Formats: sequence, C-alpha cells, structure tokens
Amino acid sequence: MDSDLSKLITPQQITDFEKSSIAVEAIKLIGVGMENRLSQSRHSEYVSVRDFVITEIALNNASRSGAIANMTLAEFRDARIVCNQHVVSVAQHKTAHCYGPAKICLSATHTA
Repeated sequence: MDSDLSKLITPQQITDFEKSSIAVEAIKLIGVGMENRLSQSRHSEYVSVRDFVITEIALNNASRSGAIANMTLAEFRDARIVCNQHVVSVAQHKTAHCYGPAKICLSATHTA
C-alpha cells in the first residue's frame, strides 16, 4: 500500500503536464484542426495530439488505462450526455466481472 501511495500523481505533476511544451503545442494543434479540418497533419503532430488527449482522458478519469485502451468506436458513439459530458460505458476491462462496465467521461473538447 505504501508503494502505491508513492506512485500517485500529484496535483503539481498535473500542473506541470498541462504547462509543458508538448501539451501547449497539442492544444494549439487541436485548435488549428478544429478551425481547418482539411489541412493535413504531419505524423509527429498526430502522435503529439493523440498522446495529449489520451493523457488528459486518463488524468480526468483517474482510471486504469485498460478501460481507455479497450474503448470501442461503437461504445464511443453510444455515449450518454450527462452534465455536458459524454459518458462512455466500456465493457472490456480488468475488473468488469466485479464492477461492470467502466465509465469514461469525455469533455466536449475530447469529443469534437
């Protein structure tokens, strides 16, 4: 239990991530992409934005990565809107047999 506590992400680490050059660049690329969807992104830009979005989703949900990794497009499309967030029920994850589908909350910026 002590080793688990030492591995918890701190609020300072989240702040550092959000202010990092990678996160700032990814947010800029998302803004540009939303304004001009026809432009072609470079592979490195795609990877940067993908990694940022996955990290944001993981941090916002404080869940294991398995639920996020196993989310299907059908589950994403079937998301319910609750309090201006899309709630995705993910059936395949490590503790599904005990707790049922994992709930992954996505903000409007993650679903645009």
